[in-house]
Amino acid sequence: MSGYPNAKNRKWIFAFQAQFRIFLITLIPPQVVWRQNNKYPGLKEDFQYDNLDRLDGVSMGGNMTLDMAYNSDKGCITHVVDATNNSVVAEYSYDSWGRMRNPATWENYTPGSEPAPVIAGRGYTGHEHLPWFNSINMNGRVYDPLIGQFLSPDNYVQTPDFTQGFNRYSYCLNNPLIYTDPDGEFIFSLFLGPLGSILDAACWGAVINGGVYTASVALSNGGFNNWDWGQFGKSLTVGVISGGIGAGAGILTQGLKVYGAIPGALVEGGIQGTAGAISGGFTNIIMNGGWGENGKNFWSGAAQGFATGFILGGISGGVEGYKNAANSQYERNLLFGNLTHNGRRDALRNYIIEYDLWITGMVEFDYFADPSVRGSTEFINPITGEDIGTIYDAAKDFDNGVLSRYHFNSKRISSLRRIESNVLHEKQHMLDYFNGTANKIFNEYGSSALIPILEIRAHMNVLNLGFFRNYNVARIKHWFSKLYY
Repeated sequence: MSGYPNAKNRKWIFAFQAQFRIFLITLIPPQVVWRQNNKYPGLKEDFQYDNLDRLDGVSMGGNMTLDMAYNSDKGCITHVVDATNNSVVAEYSYDSWGRMRNPATWENYTPGSEPAPVIAGRGYTGHEHLPWFNSINMNGRVYDPLIGQFLSPDNYVQTPDFTQGFNRYSYCLNNPLIYTDPDGEFIFSLFLGPLGSILDAACWGAVINGGVYTASVALSNGGFNNWDWGQFGKSLTVGVISGGIGAGAGILTQGLKVYGAIPGALVEGGIQGTAGAISGGFTNIIMNGGWGENGKNFWSGAAQGFATGFILGGISGGVEGYKNAANSQYERNLLFGNLTHNGRRDALRNYIIEYDLWITGMVEFDYFADPSVRGSTEFINPITGEDIGTIYDAAKDFDNGVLSRYHFNSKRISSLRRIESNVLHEKQHMLDYFNGTANKIFNEYGSSALIPILEIRAHMNVLNLGFFRNYNVARIKHWFSKLYY
């Protein structure tokens, strides 16, 4: 097979390279990988995975070749294609249970003769193959594709109303044509996303609390003669509540990056404190047999839960916020997390480079904008190099465009998003003056319409790129009112 037949028609994933690592922007196949050049066999590979331990990308030092990894509908890596010439580097095939087979004949390989997956050892459903043992590491347990079962039993029966659920060694309820087991956890998260993760955690909470109660009874004087089904049920209920609420709090903080020790402590402490209050309040109700007078049982448990959650979450969040500020790309205040003066200037320089303001006729930039504005642009005569008196003169007298000087107010803009949006706003102004658009607007609509139209164009540009919708919509409405009334 000389090439992947539909490679030109497949939807490609776009990737960007940062600090010599490759990150994927989307989750659809094919995936971007880097293949080591055979001339440099000693180079080390650097693999990235997503939160389900599936391959995201590979980065290598030295001479590299860009490959695309294609997946089946179940996440099995089936083709590795050289993106430079569209030729197939490797092709794999698996039967329904994960056993590798010849992709041309579909005959199963003899155990031990299977080709080694070239992409970080990943193959069936994106999991790690263990060729020395003819097994597959599926995170939670090790799976044997020859017999189609796990080597160890599941800790629980996940579907007691379904006969296949009682075989705790089975893979995906003995139905691999439909299901996969991405992480070895409860089945809920596979179908219900974040809600499923909360249900998983609730189940874990019930199992743990039930186990703790069982152990405590077993070790007590009299052993299981002291068993109380009512107390056991309460333990399970408390486990469900604490596990579910804890998971919900974790989802809220997952991926949340707060800069600065104080903001980190307040955010994490607030979330964990609120979760602790809800969990503690209802736990107290369950264990004490009711709300109590004026809800006393709930409020006392809520107060204790909030205090515990806020303190522990605050400590954890404060440490994390401090680390985020210290490791930030741009210099930040370690306590409050805001960009320092130097951090804002560095960010501006990087955004100017990223958005290539030089192609819009910008020849200079500085940090000395008028205190009343976040940023502004002055225009320069491209022939003489002298400053042009007003923006009206720059539009009226230069049909072939002018050059520009960007003034930035680093004291008024404190966040990266605002710095970036200001660069994009001023870039539009520079471009309109550089390519002669401002001259055309001036000649066709007159001086009174010049600023409103240019401002509308600049705010529309920033709005279309996803920045500060409410603010930019309000400014567009404002300038429209100036234009027509």
